[in-house]
Amino acid sequence: MTIQERLDSQRALGGRVELAVGTHELSQTLTVDGSCLYLTGEAWACNTDPNGVFESRQGTKLRMRGTDYPALRIGRTCDPISGAAVRDLGVQGDIPGMDTRPLVDPEHPEWAAGLCLDAVRTDQCEFSKLSMCGLASGVCVSGNAEVDACTFEKINVDGCGNGFYFAPRASYYTHIRQCVIADNPFYGIYVKGRGHTHNLEIFDNLLVRNGGAFADKRAAVMLDGVSAVDVCRNLIDAPGVFWYYLDDATRNSQRQPSKRETVGLWVKGHQNRIRDNVLRNSSCEGMIVEGDGNILLNNLCDADVIVRGQGNTVCNLILTRPEARLIVEGEATVTGVPAERIVKR
Repeated sequence: MTIQERLDSQRALGGRVELAVGTHELSQTLTVDGSCLYLTGEAWACNTDPNGVFESRQGTKLRMRGTDYPALRIGRTCDPISGAAVRDLGVQGDIPGMDTRPLVDPEHPEWAAGLCLDAVRTDQCEFSKLSMCGLASGVCVSGNAEVDACTFEKINVDGCGNGFYFAPRASYYTHIRQCVIADNPFYGIYVKGRGHTHNLEIFDNLLVRNGGAFADKRAAVMLDGVSAVDVCRNLIDAPGVFWYYLDDATRNSQRQPSKRETVGLWVKGHQNRIRDNVLRNSSCEGMIVEGDGNILLNNLCDADVIVRGQGNTVCNLILTRPEARLIVEGEATVTGVPAERIVKR
């Protein structure tokens, strides 16, 4: 049986489909279309190569042979899907080198994605220890997706156009945690509040060298139109750095680095909690927060922090470069920041 046939045979009661170590080629999407279905690999195909230039040979890997479909989709006809899981797999995109910029299509964010949720409601599903390389987006949540209490954890997204593209119809209590998100020329994490995004938690992630290919000033981590989101204990390092490789590169040392002005973290919305984050090696403003009632607590940043709006709170902001300032535009309660480091406009 094919992998899809094995998955479909377990739909009635749920079950486990385990893929052996090796490369499994995909010419169309694999769909986990049922509750309590587990798709797992025998060993995590963790790609330790920066940017996915040199394709991993170890572990259980799905290798795409096309770019106009996602590798894995959760849901097609079953709605809702509860308790499903995808674990211990790698997904390699159909690309000769590492320049994933041409793969990103704003009209079809699901194309060339490693993991896609865009069709149904998913409840208490788990996606863990996945390695994504050479894709438009490592994880794409868009379209008609409604995500409830799902967990994305320990996902390695190296050298995709976007790390996480998160724009569901609705989201409740979703966790994105303990992921390594590096060397993505566009967003490391992009969240678009299309509808109701309630208590999204983004915490304990490493975000390195993201956002270096935008033509205009954007952010390595962008949250647009969100409320009551918790962004906690993330390291955002070297936003705006882009390591480019020619398609015929054979060594990591052949990278061609560049750096553009890219904000580390940019949040637009209300009553969000931004706490205990570290922003290093910034290329322009480290953090911009726009909206009302946002709370910034115990963050460490080596560049300017801009807070715009009314009723915001800033507490114990550590500015690690002498020239860095807290810039307040609007009204905010500020404690634990030296007065000489505060600029009010």
